[in-house]
Amino acid sequence: MHECDLVRYCAECGGVLHRIPQPVRVNWNGLPPHKAAGRSPELQTFIDTADERRAKYLDTERKK
Repeated sequence: MHECDLVRYCAECGGVLHRIPQPVRVNWNGLPPHKAAGRSPELQTFIDTADERRAKYLDTERKK
């Protein structure tokens, strides 16, 4: 038996509970994978080194 086949009941009224499918939002945090392949090498390098550049910037800000 699959979990979806189980009948669940309301704790208050005893009625049968039904699941209502909800749309799911997908946040790619940038371009979807099928479009990311078309990036220029310079842009990809810029994206890949973002964490390093951010850390360097924060270090210089802390020293001020």
